[in-house]
Amino acid sequence: MSPWFRIRRPQPTAALSLFCFPYAGGAAAVFDSWSSRLTSHVEVVAVQPPGRAERMRDPPIAAMDAMVAELLSAIGPYLERPFVFFGHSYGALVGFELARRMQLLGLDGLQHLIISGKRAPQLPPIAAPLHAQPRRELIESLRTYGGVPEEILQDDDLIDLCLPTLRADLALGELHRFVPDPRLRSDATLFGGLADPLVPQADLLAWASLLDGRISHHVFPGDHFFMSREASQVLPIVDSVLEEVIRRRTRIGAG
Repeated sequence: MSPWFRIRRPQPTAALSLFCFPYAGGAAAVFDSWSSRLTSHVEVVAVQPPGRAERMRDPPIAAMDAMVAELLSAIGPYLERPFVFFGHSYGALVGFELARRMQLLGLDGLQHLIISGKRAPQLPPIAAPLHAQPRRELIESLRTYGGVPEEILQDDDLIDLCLPTLRADLALGELHRFVPDPRLRSDATLFGGLADPLVPQADLLAWASLLDGRISHHVFPGDHFFMSREASQVLPIVDSVLEEVIRRRTRIGAG
């Protein structure tokens, strides 16, 4: 198995694969519970970028082109069935750019894209970049936005271990030079947090101009990390998207 992908609960007879891309600083483990909480017809494949967890010794990647190239090199054996991409925040951007690169290469199979907690990439930034902030300022920014437990922020040794990977993840998104073409040919679902200070709903909806397909939109209570904190509301919607993809494919096959 590739170190890039973690399958907590293999489903050899699954009809669909769900690739999950974590947020900046996050790891595949944030999706560990999903395989037992989603339809059994789906195999959850969590992406594990370098620089964290069992890949702590691997240098983190701070450039989108390099990230997409590495993922393309590793993902081939995992494309034996149709698939859906889910990404939160930085992970949504990585999933989107990987999907576009696969489309250019004629790699079919993407059935749906779920974009969670991420402003559309063609928009100008609304906040100062975080990746190059001095250590003290970056820690305070992380405390303000949430997502990193306070016990980690207060542990100098632990936070210093995490910061290089977090800076690389942030740089990947903040320094990415977005190219508008090609549009991605895919249905999509957009997830937003009602109290997310980083992603106004209008900026989330701006993804529509980059996609050719049906688009739906769901807003959840909570801040930027609603994906984890409001999982009891988020996962049923993810499940309904997956079930609809399976039903649609069954109808097409029957026809």
